[in-house]
Amino acid sequence: MNTRYIAAITLILIAAFSRLIPHPDNFTAVGAMAIFAGSVLRSYRALILPVVALWLSDILLNNVIYTQYYDGFVWFTEGFAWIAVPFAIAVLLGRLAHINSTKSFILPAFITPVLFYLVSNFGVWMSGTMYPKTATGLVMCYQAGLPFLRNDLLGMALFLSIMVVAYRSWVAREQWAA
Repeated sequence: MNTRYIAAITLILIAAFSRLIPHPDNFTAVGAMAIFAGSVLRSYRALILPVVALWLSDILLNNVIYTQYYDGFVWFTEGFAWIAVPFAIAVLLGRLAHINSTKSFILPAFITPVLFYLVSNFGVWMSGTMYPKTATGLVMCYQAGLPFLRNDLLGMALFLSIMVVAYRSWVAREQWAA
């Protein structure tokens, strides 16, 4: 394996498992991980690796940290598709970004949290019982999700910056040493 691939895999796994560290709601590296993977991995691995890393971190969260909310082992949380679909789209948006162009990350970094907000809140409204199944109920659900969107945007800015800088530094250091 080459340095670029090892660096990418390591940063993706660190980002996925950073979900296990206490953090404000939706202030995580997950969306950044998806965009980053799409920008640096150029094969099916760009989609598979971050989705599997998300799923594995979900398994740990649900069966270690949130175990009191479930009866038995949980392979998939209810509504995982409402999270995985925008996440997979974020990987594809990462294809628009080039690792050596900071500007190329701006659009995917903004679209990803907004897309996640729209899809995941729609999923909460559709499959949950917290909100009436009316247009008013949908608006209420989206209003309740606004603080999560703010945290997601802030987390995206921080964690994507860290991942891109770390990757560039790691690869440059290895190239310089060679």
